[in-house]
Amino acid sequence: GEPFSCHLCRSPYVINRWSKHAYKDRRSKHNPTPKTKLDPKTGKEVYVCNACCVTLERRRKKKKSRPAPTAEDKQRHLDQCEAFGREFVEVVGQSFAKNLFCPSYNTEPCNCLQKYCHANGDTEESLHRMREIYKLHVRAKELSKLKCYEGHRESTSSLPTQSMTVSHKGPDSVKSNLQGINNRSNVDIYTVHSQQDRSDVVNSLQVHDPLQFGVSGSSLSVLPDSVQCSEGQYSSVVTHTGRIAGHLILETLPNGKKRKRRQSIVIGLGNGQKRSKAFETFVFEKRAYLKETLNLCERAVQRILCYSNNFLHKRLKTENKLSRVNPDEEHSRQSKLITMDTISETQCCIDNCSLMALTHRRLLLEWRERAQQGQAEARRVVAEMLVPSAGLRCNCYCFITMVTGVSRSTITRVKGQMLESGGDREPPAHGMKKYRMAQQAGAKKDKDKGQYIYLLCKKYAIVHLNEQTFYKRVLTKHHKLF
Repeated sequence: GEPFSCHLCRSPYVINRWSKHAYKDRRSKHNPTPKTKLDPKTGKEVYVCNACCVTLERRRKKKKSRPAPTAEDKQRHLDQCEAFGREFVEVVGQSFAKNLFCPSYNTEPCNCLQKYCHANGDTEESLHRMREIYKLHVRAKELSKLKCYEGHRESTSSLPTQSMTVSHKGPDSVKSNLQGINNRSNVDIYTVHSQQDRSDVVNSLQVHDPLQFGVSGSSLSVLPDSVQCSEGQYSSVVTHTGRIAGHLILETLPNGKKRKRRQSIVIGLGNGQKRSKAFETFVFEKRAYLKETLNLCERAVQRILCYSNNFLHKRLKTENKLSRVNPDEEHSRQSKLITMDTISETQCCIDNCSLMALTHRRLLLEWRERAQQGQAEARRVVAEMLVPSAGLRCNCYCFITMVTGVSRSTITRVKGQMLESGGDREPPAHGMKKYRMAQQAGAKKDKDKGQYIYLLCKKYAIVHLNEQTFYKRVLTKHHKLF
């Protein structure tokens, strides 16, 4: 008859005598018979190998699922947090300290900050810890107001310390005054005495690159809070965010109406919204202290140090890097990779796959370097390492993890995908990518059908509507007919 093939794993062996877990002598001439089991999906009797039979017969432990918290539990936890916030306000005497608590609640309330501040009932230690947390919070609020401009000291929205008058002597004089302003780093506010002076200032700023005015060379290090003018509502405003609001312009809207809009000029790196380097340094230094030494959770640390997830992980457009924070090296397998010498001295399995570190060191280093380039490339490397030699054996999971740092679950998924595809090493497309491609294909198909029906109706003079109205009435309401 046909050669045996396991219905589940497609193995040609009932018991693979050349595998790592087979008998050591491998001298038995007994020919084992396949096992007959019911397929849990189809309900039919199928032939499986010995390993799959053991897997099907093994009883899996039932996971004890914790009940999800109800709305009443969450509200009770929030009330307790607010009560702790009021207690914090009484200690430090500032109302903004009412938000200094840990709101995290998954299956159980976290309360890490509350437990730390209570100090097991020690009153003096509790007051000391509360004041310590409060000082960190105040310092973080102060540094969060700083704005960063490349190559200069950071600006705040503090009171002006010096003023400078721009006299009405024409655009050339204004440009020379601006050059003098750029050469002075302690200017905080300018006073413009007339509407003409204000227009000359704005026009002269428009001549140059707006980013150059706030960033380059000898530009402003401290942006002023405002530009005062004798004509009230027509004054130009330079806010602490780094945006100059210029003169009023009259624009016409699509409906024919006219409105006044104040023309703005962007100044500074990130338009004045980029966080200062001092704030970044403070956050990362104290974040490590709060999480590692005080054992506080991420949400509690965010409330203390006044930052968000976007501050850590959002891609930076003003700098040539993806995000401020790197993957947590403490919990990353990539940071725990052992050297090739250590791999060669470690016994991973009965076949000693780790001895490849002595004979194929360059190949292993190449695999490790490729695996660190990304998830897709790591899956390709794992697929290469899982290719069996002469159809008998492949590298063990322990050895693959030591070389690439990939988890066992990922190795299992790659192995299953290779068995289903017949040995294809290329990782499958992401599920979201497949979904978007299907959506685009469906939208294009509907659009092509709509265009065909519209041209057909127009040819026989059935409709006298424009194309946009036709799509709106027909495609949106009767798309099922197509």
